[in-house]
Amino acid sequence: MPDLGADAIHGGRNGRELLALQENERLRLARALHDGAAQALTGLLIELRLLEEDASDAGEVRRRARRIREMTADVATDLRNLAAGLRPGMLDLLGLRETLARQCDMLARETGLVIGYDSSGLGESRLDQVLEISLYRIVVEAVSHVARHGADRLDVLLERRSDRIIAVVRSYGEAMASSAPATTAQVPPAFESIRERAVLLGGTLIVESEPGRCTTIITTLPYADSNSAGR
Repeated sequence: MPDLGADAIHGGRNGRELLALQENERLRLARALHDGAAQALTGLLIELRLLEEDASDAGEVRRRARRIREMTADVATDLRNLAAGLRPGMLDLLGLRETLARQCDMLARETGLVIGYDSSGLGESRLDQVLEISLYRIVVEAVSHVARHGADRLDVLLERRSDRIIAVVRSYGEAMASSAPATTAQVPPAFESIRERAVLLGGTLIVESEPGRCTTIITTLPYADSNSAGR
């Protein structure tokens, strides 16, 4: 006879983890909108008010108009990046390997970081949709976080090992390396949403630090090859 109490506890735990993940996604989205588009739009309103006050000075009008155009372009870029983070259209069209390659190239151009990317270990076949979007979000979140915290160089590695998919993001730079090693049970708060996403998919997250050298974020997710099913 099944243990209904244990099933209820397990289901409740999974439900709480799912709700926590959803709330973390909403929080991330809210912060991105507040720190990016909302502040930029406030700056645009200020520039427009100053433009009205300086309408009699043609040179100043041109300068402020140029500034407003640049700020508007920045807002458009931020919103496109935010939309891509929610559901990148390229992922459906090009697949995980090429989409992440383009994201890494774009981040390298924007930040000046040296980013190494190797997904050859995934093979040529596509993963299922849930696994692709989950890996995409995990890698993008990890890369974006370490890029904001003073990394000098990043390496991104994706590979398939039998019944597992492993995603590794390694950052080099003292700003990311903590003072003590972190284990699975001691995932830093910044990576909690990644851990929750991995756990919901039956996977794990390990964050390893070498003080003063590098931080390595290792996500392992289960993988069932549909081509080998039933063999």
